[in-house]
Amino acid sequence: MPTFDFLGEFQVIDFLQENGYPVKNNGRYLQIPAYWRNGTDETSVIIYPRDQIVKDFVTGETFDIKELIKKVSGISEEDFITKFGGVVRSIRKTYTPKIESQTFFEDSIIAGLKPVHTFYTDKGVSEDILIKLGGGVCSEGKLKNRYVFPIFNLEKRIVGLAGRTIINSPVKWKLLGSKEYWVYPSHFNLTEIKSSSSIWIVESVGDLLALYQNGIKSVLVTFGTEMSLSVLNFLISINPKKIIVGLNNDSATNKAGNNAAAKMNNKLVRYFDKNQIEIRLPKAKDWFEELIKI
Repeated sequence: MPTFDFLGEFQVIDFLQENGYPVKNNGRYLQIPAYWRNGTDETSVIIYPRDQIVKDFVTGETFDIKELIKKVSGISEEDFITKFGGVVRSIRKTYTPKIESQTFFEDSIIAGLKPVHTFYTDKGVSEDILIKLGGGVCSEGKLKNRYVFPIFNLEKRIVGLAGRTIINSPVKWKLLGSKEYWVYPSHFNLTEIKSSSSIWIVESVGDLLALYQNGIKSVLVTFGTEMSLSVLNFLISINPKKIIVGLNNDSATNKAGNNAAAKMNNKLVRYFDKNQIEIRLPKAKDWFEELIKI
């Protein structure tokens, strides 16, 4: 009866190849096609044997090695226990992702956004980029009195909404949807990302606008200080020469952004060479304050 020790890669690769799956070994992770759903892209599924994490980049699913074996073998839970004896072991688990249900919004939800861009154009942001991102002012509902950016996935479906208050409010940004699945704005700047030698990682859409206004278009937004598994997997699939961590500079206050940047660096070096990663914080609190009119 076989056992699977997923700290190493041998058993995983052997099992997949025995079941007719071509395996691309990238050292820290493996890539395979999703034959169980008739997928043919040989890099669409990423496997981290050390962490027992499997990510289907096309569907957005995240599951463990046991579930992968069931998908590849086409067997039920009961048959799995009978065949493998329930002996798939978890010797060391270094990261457990928080899995949330992905939310999709109807296109009609952004139909009511007013094409009024003065909140940002008055600060020096080009109206052209705001229009291309589909932004506008919301006058009702949960995002009332906010400039809203629709969050699209690569299939151009709306998976979230990010609203920046345009009035005096203690809550600067309000997010609707599950940001765990957001890789923003890859639907918009994928060409720039693929053609650039580097990718910037920033906290907010404001930082994105500031960098974009200054000619830096290969940018991803984390919507906070944590990097989601979706963003991580996207970076792995692109494998840029340089990942620039440009979170907020909170050295004058609680150092939240500074500490988060160091933590993000430690996470990235598990999957990339340390020379691929650079921490570059703005001199001001964030890039919008440094590069755009305040």
